[in-house]
Amino acid sequence: MDEIRTKLRGVTHKEPKTGINRQKLIERYVEPGTRLVPKREPKNRHDPNAVGVWLERKRFLRKKRYHLGYLSRSVAKDVGALLANGHEVTVVVSEVTGGTKEKPTCGVNLVIWL
Repeated sequence: MDEIRTKLRGVTHKEPKTGINRQKLIERYVEPGTRLVPKREPKNRHDPNAVGVWLERKRFLRKKRYHLGYLSRSVAKDVGALLANGHEVTVVVSEVTGGTKEKPTCGVNLVIWL
């Protein structure tokens, strides 16, 4: 099994459809070991190879999904191709950085198993 280590991109932007602050989602729900869901976005106007990364949480017996950010273009091209061909891709948070007085912005480091 191949492994890729990368950073989640776009975590300082608000979630596009809901306007939810991604930083607050990360602070509240994301920690090392959190499993995230990669999803291809072939209709993405900026990059047809884009792969969005989602947090799924159960709330009142329903799944709630939050769009946390994107894989970088170089990683997304390969991961997206695997997803398109039905391969399983596992994305797990390896580290949450920042979120302190000295560095208030949170970052998310990922490990991806192909």
